[in-house]
Amino acid sequence: MQTDIPRIQKIADAKAFFGEIKNPNAQAMVKKENCGDLSGMQLRIDGGVVREAGYVSYGCGYNLAAHSIICGLVKDKTLDQARALRAEDVNAEAGGFPDHKFHYATQVIELLQKTLDFYDEQQRKAPVSLDKSKFDENREVKCGWTE
Repeated sequence: MQTDIPRIQKIADAKAFFGEIKNPNAQAMVKKENCGDLSGMQLRIDGGVVREAGYVSYGCGYNLAAHSIICGLVKDKTLDQARALRAEDVNAEAGGFPDHKFHYATQVIELLQKTLDFYDEQQRKAPVSLDKSKFDENREVKCGWTE
């Protein structure tokens, strides 16, 4: 696949889906040891469908683009459709990450799966509110997703 750097830059600059969402019921955070990127995802799932998605990530433009793309791809998908998403889907939507940056597509799929696993786990427990995220106005993580 060709690489479309201008497309990736445009996606990264737009920061679609960046930030907290209201009334999330699924969340996950990861820090990648190889590059130090910190990212988190929140989803609001209703009736087995992802109704809203958001992310906060601190990394390069490829990182931001991959997170924006996965949030766009997962929105309005059933849980089964969300679980079926692959790194190749993210890569195709980006217009092709350079080979040495393809790992960002893989990482956002791992984050999505971790977020969906959290949702599944919470469905087996008593309901929990995750609407107490703490970010400052510059979107810096203060103490994680919940108090």
